[in-house]
Amino acid sequence: MESVRQKVRVIARRYKWYPYVIYRRIYDVVGRKDETNIRLNIGGGVFFVRGWKNLDYTQNDYDDRPGAVIDYQYDLTSDEPFPINDGTVSFAYSSHVLEHLHEIFIPHVLSETYRVLKDGGVFRIAVPDFEIAWRSYHDCTIRRVMPEYAENTPEEMLLHFFCRHLIGRVSPYSVKADAHSMERDAFADRYSGMISVNEAKTRPSFHCNYFTHERLRHLLQETGFRRVIHSTAFGSSYQEFQKPGRNTGFDGTYPHFSLYLDAVK
Repeated sequence: MESVRQKVRVIARRYKWYPYVIYRRIYDVVGRKDETNIRLNIGGGVFFVRGWKNLDYTQNDYDDRPGAVIDYQYDLTSDEPFPINDGTVSFAYSSHVLEHLHEIFIPHVLSETYRVLKDGGVFRIAVPDFEIAWRSYHDCTIRRVMPEYAENTPEEMLLHFFCRHLIGRVSPYSVKADAHSMERDAFADRYSGMISVNEAKTRPSFHCNYFTHERLRHLLQETGFRRVIHSTAFGSSYQEFQKPGRNTGFDGTYPHFSLYLDAVK
């Protein structure tokens, strides 16, 4: 009986998006298609904003994502180029995606985004801010930051933030000792480094990477972005990103513990 209930839940989650899918396809038919002025959501999943395209990958770990809303089928753990021409994207957006990728894949995703952007194009990124998790763990407020995991220990909640694969594999006592004796980035590097590439690819819904303002800015500058602007939720200075919402807008995913940067090519 439980398996039947689970199947019903999966079907309900999947088909609730189909009114949006129909709207998207009607717009694709009657709207003006311009493959030289693309607005691209990278890893957007179920995302419906008029004029925007989704680059994502159909996979079992995200069983509520209808493939019909993906415009460019692309596995972000691939070393292939994005299926998009150079300099054809005006705006790119990625919300709560990079933390699901093993760190070896990050440079390629950033460089491909840079390649497809036009000169002056903008890439807006939202990721969990590890500084918020680190600070809230140490001042004992992490349960307020992550109430959905309140049944876990504070150490497990901290691992949920950037290396969920390790829950049940490493001792909470070890996590606590290291968190109080190591610097923030050294701690995060040590624990995220315990996750293999294969583990990260097998459970793509788990977080396996971490970002702070300094770390993400450095990665973007190394990629070649000429300006990196520290932003806030719903606070981009670019009008394209100012429609709020989770599936039908921007910056609606966990804004209370997210980091936002706008990178200009």
